[in-house]
Amino acid sequence: PGQRMQVILAVHALLLDGLIYFEDPNQVKDLQDQLERYQKVYKELKDLSPEGVFIYFGATPKPSEQVVKGIFDSYLRSNNPEALSVGAPRELVELSHKCFHIVRNAYEIMSNEQKRTAFYDGQKKAVETKTRESKELLSEGLSQLKKGLFEQAVATLREAGKNSPSNLQF
Repeated sequence: PGQRMQVILAVHALLLDGLIYFEDPNQVKDLQDQLERYQKVYKELKDLSPEGVFIYFGATPKPSEQVVKGIFDSYLRSNNPEALSVGAPRELVELSHKCFHIVRNAYEIMSNEQKRTAFYDGQKKAVETKTRESKELLSEGLSQLKKGLFEQAVATLREAGKNSPSNLQF
């Protein structure tokens, strides 16, 4: 009993001095929920265009600078990586920073008139290139059909459909 009491008193003293503490199960659950949310958000954001990032958060296509600023400010208030609790898992901190970096970069493009114009010009050129490539494949597929090369034609036409910026599928 004497040794047991000494251990209890020692643990009590360490607790009072803040040298040891017991984790709050609710905080651990909250951190796990945050980690799962950031994993999902990062997976969905990582391949989006700057415009796509803001559409993801509820904007319509070609959002105004005011809408972009409002969404960014709202994201910053509720997802600032610096606001994570002390002791948050490293993976959570890293994902929070990665998501913030994606949103901040999208904001920098969509809120700057020159960068925004360059982005939309690039999008337009990409669609034009895809359309041209799709038309070339479509022509090639039709040529293959005329020659009786049905399997090759189907594969080529499917590729044309994948490359087409339209919603049409072959």
